[in-house]
Amino acid sequence: WALIKKIIHKEQINSIHMHRIETEMGKDTWFEKPSEQDIKDYNITFSSWFESKKELLTKINECSVFIVPRLYEGIGITFLEAMSLGKCVLSPDFPTMNEYIQHGYNGLLFDFNHPEKIDLSKAVSIGIQAKQTIQNLRKNWEIKENEILEFIDKDIIKTTSNIQFKKNLSALSVTDTFQKLPFLLTDFQLYDNSDVTNSNSMNFSKYLNGLNNFLNSLVKDHSLLIIYGAGTGAELIISIIPENILCVIDVDPLKQGKKLSGKTIYGIDKLKKSNNKILFSLFGRFDKIAPFLIQKYQLDSKRIISLDL
Repeated sequence: WALIKKIIHKEQINSIHMHRIETEMGKDTWFEKPSEQDIKDYNITFSSWFESKKELLTKINECSVFIVPRLYEGIGITFLEAMSLGKCVLSPDFPTMNEYIQHGYNGLLFDFNHPEKIDLSKAVSIGIQAKQTIQNLRKNWEIKENEILEFIDKDIIKTTSNIQFKKNLSALSVTDTFQKLPFLLTDFQLYDNSDVTNSNSMNFSKYLNGLNNFLNSLVKDHSLLIIYGAGTGAELIISIIPENILCVIDVDPLKQGKKLSGKTIYGIDKLKKSNNKILFSLFGRFDKIAPFLIQKYQLDSKRIISLDL
């Protein structure tokens, strides 16, 4: 709430609604409840779980602005759904939000580390553009859907030869799509597939082979690693070096205490209680998220291993 107060102009809003995760007051101890004076001054109301999805959508539709509740998302269904409803999304300038939102056009982004007031006077028109953005994405998906299925059905690799990635990237016959992917490795062994039937399949296979080599090179001394981020990237890493993964860390309290591919998911405090190296599984997001984690939780930067290009 303290952050929200810093970025909104009180005179530009009529009311604020806060949706809590826990149904019982006090269980979500992380929740920063506004003071009674702020609740009165800002006309703040609260809710927890609704009986139906319809009730939730009704509440969202009563508002013009949707504030993203987390620093970053995986897929980001919550804010994408809000955009599809024509809401102006107000979000930290982090993935996945900033991959969809163009500040001032179809949403509003703010600097989490240096928050400043955000002008909400054009929220309605921005919300209209947000809805149009989602509609365009839907149309694009419908066009590409069959192409994706055809790609999956293609034959992949027949032969491979081992080469160095950085030294030979310019000599490889790779597609523009492959070069633009943000989650390729920094320093690994790449396999050059010399006889393939589909260039896209070739590129994806090169990435997986390179990832496999790189991860196995990290654990030659049988060291145990911690994975940051309990998503599909973490599942992929665990499948490659399962015996060398100590645990998984995620900031989402709903994931903590559960298991991912047999590995327990802990909160951020676990990082501060160990000296194990940390594999950053949120591919393509290292430069934006890692510095925040290092500063916020005073982590040694040498412990964190990036898998980005």
